Amino acid sequence: MEPTASATIARPSTAPSRGVEALLKVAGPATTRGGLEIYLRPIFASDAPLVRALLETLSARSVFLRFNRHVDPSSPDLIRTLMAEDNARVAVMVALDRRLGPTTMLGMGRVILPRTTSTAEFTVVVGEPWQGMGVGAELLDRLIAAAREVGIRRMWGLALVQNTGVLRLARHLGCTVHYDPGCPQVEITLDVSRSATGA
Repeated sequence: MEPTASATIARPSTAPSRGVEALLKVAGPATTRGGLEIYLRPIFASDAPLVRALLETLSARSVFLRFNRHVDPSSPDLIRTLMAEDNARVAVMVALDRRLGPTTMLGMGRVILPRTTSTAEFTVVVGEPWQGMGVGAELLDRLIAAAREVGIRRMWGLALVQNTGVLRLARHLGCTVHYDPGCPQVEITLDVSRSATGA
């Protein structure tokens, strides 16, 4: 079932930040490389139950790989942090299942916009049933496009060394992976000014 326009691209009731404005420009439908029909749009305050349902699909291992520690995925504080409702510098995009409508969230991605530099941090989380099907690639593709809209030239993120899925995705998108011997995390960087990613 195709989500209705009002459910997927309605603007927030408050004035959107520059990050949200950029996400609105790149919002829209997509088909992942795994054949999923999804819709990507900025997150809204009413999405809290969908975020909780998304996080509750994660296994204990996936939670540890994503957050680098063991956390309660249903924690209201964690959900508020991920949604970044009170932080205009954080732009959050979500991926919804177009067949089931706007009530099933498959993944979400965040980009933390800097105040003075052209470098931004990104994070992505994909629900357990949809990992490896291209949802993360589509989210990153839209985050990169939105980052370009606001003048970002470089994006970076951290991942645990054992998070092979994320590292594989990073290389697929043309990212550089920096290893520091003895460190449990690697830094993933992408030259946004040059990259032209795809799903």
